[in-house]
Amino acid sequence: MKIKTKQYAQALFESYEESKAEQRDNIISNFVDILYHNNDLHLIDRILVDFSELWNRNKNIIKAEISSAHQIGDKTEDYLISKIKDLAKAKDVDIKKVIDKKIIGGVVIKYGDKILDSSMLSRIKRLQEEFSK
Repeated sequence: MKIKTKQYAQALFESYEESKAEQRDNIISNFVDILYHNNDLHLIDRILVDFSELWNRNKNIIKAEISSAHQIGDKTEDYLISKIKDLAKAKDVDIKKVIDKKIIGGVVIKYGDKILDSSMLSRIKRLQEEFSK
């Protein structure tokens, strides 16, 4: 029977969580040895994605993407992270920042299955729709 990437990720997560800090390097090394002996090293990228998702879910960490036309400042970033934590009821946020000139101004925030769009582009489009009625 072939082991699935989610099963590998679950096994790695459980071993890692139950271990002490000084044991974790050995756990990773042993895990890679198992993949090698099972001829499954080619699955490592997918296993790491599954592991990351499992880790974030168990640690109450949400992934978010903040798109803006320009680089956002530290205070603005901290404020947005705080708001995302509150809205998602998350302990922490793993943030990816994207520069998108099409937005013109404002931000677009994506987390979980939610999109919060306060960009100038979306406001202009809504205004155009109102005028075309």
